Amino acid sequence: MTIKARPGSVSVHASPYEQWVDRQSVPEDDSEKSAMPPPGFLGESSSSAVIAELNDSLGETQTEASRTQTDKDITDEQIHRGAAVLYHLQDLDSLLKCLEWWLSLGEGYTLFRPVYNIWVADLYRFFNTTLREVPQKQRLQYLSRLVWRNTSKPMHATGKTTVEEWALQASGENLRWETVGLFFSALGMNSYVLSSEDTTYRTVGSQGTRATIAKMMLRLANECLGMSQACGIHTDLYMCLLYERSPLVERIRGDLSAEAWTRFSEVCNTAVELGLHKEKRVDTHTPFFLCELRIRLFETIYAHDKYVSTYLGRPPRISYRHCVIQLPSDLSDDEICGDENVLIAALAKLQNGYATSGKITRATRRRASLIHYIIREDILEIVLGNPHEDVSSRVEQIRERIKLAVAEMPAFMNVNLEELLSTVRHGMTLQIPGRNVPWQPMDVLRALGFHCVLRHTDFLLERALYRRCKSDPSRLIASACSLLDLAMKTHTKATYLQDFQADIVEIVSCPDLVQKSQYTDLFAAGILRLAERCCAGNRAFQARPAGHS
Repeated sequence: MTIKARPGSVSVHASPYEQWVDRQSVPEDDSEKSAMPPPGFLGESSSSAVIAELNDSLGETQTEASRTQTDKDITDEQIHRGAAVLYHLQDLDSLLKCLEWWLSLGEGYTLFRPVYNIWVADLYRFFNTTLREVPQKQRLQYLSRLVWRNTSKPMHATGKTTVEEWALQASGENLRWETVGLFFSALGMNSYVLSSEDTTYRTVGSQGTRATIAKMMLRLANECLGMSQACGIHTDLYMCLLYERSPLVERIRGDLSAEAWTRFSEVCNTAVELGLHKEKRVDTHTPFFLCELRIRLFETIYAHDKYVSTYLGRPPRISYRHCVIQLPSDLSDDEICGDENVLIAALAKLQNGYATSGKITRATRRRASLIHYIIREDILEIVLGNPHEDVSSRVEQIRERIKLAVAEMPAFMNVNLEELLSTVRHGMTLQIPGRNVPWQPMDVLRALGFHCVLRHTDFLLERALYRRCKSDPSRLIASACSLLDLAMKTHTKATYLQDFQADIVEIVSCPDLVQKSQYTDLFAAGILRLAERCCAGNRAFQARPAGHS
């Protein structure tokens, strides 16, 4: 007996391209078109929580609407829009050449670097096998439709999902707009890392300057975010891309731009929508690496929110009073993404939450700095809050919290940074206290980032007290001098740290080390000049040499 295939059915022996062509004849199903994506996190005070509690007491279950985009949902306009973006992904070799140095560092910005390595290997396989079967003229349209369809599906995980299994849900045949956008955002940030003489970045565009390439990458990342939003699925990768766009916008448009403010507001709103402000834990749906990614992502967003609020003098968007802010583990990307034995061994070596060997990682600095961003939120409350509040006692309490936080830091974070910057140089074997490895530029950079946060927090506190109470300015002057000295010492190491300018965006939210030092230099020098005028004749003020003012 011969069974005839129904119209639109797909042969299991057909190539992926033939399967795609065959699917175009499948009758359109309108049954799911009206379904809306879920509204996101709804807390205990929401009406939905009350209804859910009532349903639970009555023994009823509430089903949640879901939406899966079919090929017929994808319009020609969407396909052309996606193809225009994917055009820039065609030359994979050139793209990866620009990211080669960054990938060799061992750490990503928000997403773990091994995930990018998995994506790269799978994209090479996909581009050189499946995609080659598609006629050249139809390749971009085919790939665009595929990515649209993939992005409309959620990503799944269980407590036993591996990093590779999770990453492969967003690469190759499962390529998503979030993945494409993360490559473009990384290219945009790294266009500023290369020296002005390096022409590597020109391989991703025919236009001549790094700034032009960065702007093009920002535009492409924005397109990927817009298309991902149109699919209605907010994944962890979407959250990573949404955040990584913010430093790129600040670098290109400026920290004071309205676009930078509104873009980062979207980051904060989406983080809450996804429930990242609640406690993150390993469970049957969340493996360790995914839990750690969410902890680090929310911590990074929280800290950046405090920087932006401080810089602009505006209230923060996220408060620790309504969140569970967890400390990231002091583990490298390779340790988190390694097999179970590697992870267990790394966790066993932690003492008071910090690793006892190896280089200083991005997570090390984040862990050490987090308490100071929480303290900074209280300082912002003093500066921007009730003008009639007695602040003297609160300032003293915050001073004690700062002292306690510093005392609890590991030895390598409590080094004399000016002395370290005076001593360290290429080729030296000076050991990091308690880590059993020599200082490298990246380690120095991250120690510098921690001390920038610490000293800036101290300065903000003393300035708040002086402005509110018109108290003795000697503490404010000393704090400003400390900032200024660190900035000037950093200037002397600009060449030593030049390969890591992009990391400064995360550390101090400024484009590069030299610009950050100039900003701090002017900022602290301005305070010193103001103090000099206010305290003329005051013995507490010791005039600084002209070169330091």
